[in-house]
Amino acid sequence: MLNSFAIKSFDEVNLEHKSKYSAWETPDPVFWTKQGYVVVRADERGTGQSPGLLDTMSRGTSECFYDVVEWAAEQPWSSGKVGLLGISYFAGTFSLHENGNKLTSNQ
Repeated sequence: MLNSFAIKSFDEVNLEHKSKYSAWETPDPVFWTKQGYVVVRADERGTGQSPGLLDTMSRGTSECFYDVVEWAAEQPWSSGKVGLLGISYFAGTFSLHENGNKLTSNQ
């Protein structure tokens, strides 16, 4: 059931925002790089290529996301402004971190 839900929902995404590099609930790198942005996608601690133990929605997890934002802001190809784009878990995990950083908000 879940798989058919994800496929059906993903089919509803604007074709301009999808490419062969698209992933569920994350920004499409082809669309955003054409707009002048760099897209960084990091595996959560304990998943994919990231070492450690998965600890969903924990302070440690959001501190790791904080470190990714700081890292991205300091890269030579970066303007120093970092934004987040995501829904559900991707959006909520970072918001758990209390301290400010290089994150840019455009609300």
